[in-house]
Amino acid sequence: MCTVTYIPKGNDEFILTHNRDESVRRAIATPPITREINGLSHIFPVDPEGKGTWIGVSETNRVAGLMNGGLNKHKHNPPYRHSRGLVILSYFEFDSFNDFYNNYDFTGLEPFTLLVHEAGRLYELINDEQFLRVKHLDPAKPHIYSSTPLYSKECMMKRRERFFGWYNKVSVIKQPEIIDLHRSFIFEKEDNRLPLNVIIRTVSITSINKMATKAEVDYNDLINDVHLRKAIKFRKTAPVQKEENQVLKH
Repeated sequence: MCTVTYIPKGNDEFILTHNRDESVRRAIATPPITREINGLSHIFPVDPEGKGTWIGVSETNRVAGLMNGGLNKHKHNPPYRHSRGLVILSYFEFDSFNDFYNNYDFTGLEPFTLLVHEAGRLYELINDEQFLRVKHLDPAKPHIYSSTPLYSKECMMKRRERFFGWYNKVSVIKQPEIIDLHRSFIFEKEDNRLPLNVIIRTVSITSINKMATKAEVDYNDLINDVHLRKAIKFRKTAPVQKEENQVLKH
């Protein structure tokens, strides 16, 4: 999986949306639920096989989304230490992204790309087979990602063009319109050349609308035609860090 977009709304607000592309043979995920991690409330959907998630939000005003694959296409070569879906839950166990990056064990995991918004900053972490890399992205600019194991470079480029063409035309950013855009990105609509015995579909679209005092999670199960919304109020708002003062050890 997957396709991920980050769209800023200004004033430290944004919408993070995630298409989950999976085998239809995989067990159906649990819709977004509220769970406590270290005594704090979080909302995220749950994969019943790996017990992890691909997108989530904390009452401490932290949002994370994960996509399978790094910069380049890789060969699936298990066994791996654990499911990549547990990475977001592990991130929420740390007090900050800096603590997570410096102290979490990234070895033995299949490649992934992690987006984290925290304290006014947007981080891109890529764990590839050859390296671990962190970039500070501009949180005031839109971003789009497509999973390297599933999508060709040609398909990714077409998606980028479609995404930025749409973004440059809209005057007001609204979550329903973004979800409609993501419906045009579903896997089975693309020219994806996979073996016939691999049955992949976009099984769900999850969108987090992060506002000043709360976040709204919009979940669309495309297989079972289920739609639900959940909201979480932020317990506290982390101060926006204006200087690049973090020390990353990797």
